[in-house]
Amino acid sequence: MTVFDDEIPAVANLDPDLLKALRQAATAAADDNVVFHVTSGWRSADYQNQLLREAVSTYGSEDEAARWVATSAMSPHVSGDAVDLGQSDATA
Repeated sequence: MTVFDDEIPAVANLDPDLLKALRQAATAAADDNVVFHVTSGWRSADYQNQLLREAVSTYGSEDEAARWVATSAMSPHVSGDAVDLGQSDATA
């Protein structure tokens, strides 16, 4: 998905200022044939909790899992304040 995919909640539910900045950057980067691919954007609290449960299973403890996955109360993805971009050209 891209930062222009309004029908996808991971993009549509981002903080409006963050989304505006991402779209401005993506538009500017398009001149260099760079596309911003969103690998993870907004997430529901339920999905964030699922990711945390999976991390506990993977890493063996809540303390170790917390090094890699935030709780839904602390995750900037749940609040719409974080986005992960794929493709190294976009992150540069």
